[in-house]
Amino acid sequence: MTIDEKILAIQDKKEQNAAVMKMLSMNLWRRVNAGYNIPRRQPCSQFKLDFPDDPALKIVGPKLHNRKRDAFTNYTEAVRRFDQMIKKPPAKPQPYVPLEVKMEQKRKRINERKAHQLAALKKVGAIPVTAGTKK
Repeated sequence: MTIDEKILAIQDKKEQNAAVMKMLSMNLWRRVNAGYNIPRRQPCSQFKLDFPDDPALKIVGPKLHNRKRDAFTNYTEAVRRFDQMIKKPPAKPQPYVPLEVKMEQKRKRINERKAHQLAALKKVGAIPVTAGTKK
């Protein structure tokens, strides 16, 4: 049975037109592009021929603990083990505080500490009383 007979054997006109267009397209591309692959046939890649599958590369271990270990992970795991050992409840996360608020609190603590140290030094007499005041 030739291609024309196969096409004429199709009863539906739309399917017949689609089959004709497919055959014309395949023949056109076969003439223009010698490497055109007919869709019925699976193409064979040159990469597959040059680099066959290596079964040793396909063996993959479980990914459950697939992460890099460093000093920080060792430390955190040790802390968790110790907490479990002494039955200590896990640490609660601290609430978020904006950086501006943190810096303001830090400045306030530093100023309070300086004022306290200056008062202690004045009390001992290590710092002379400011000019304009009598002792």
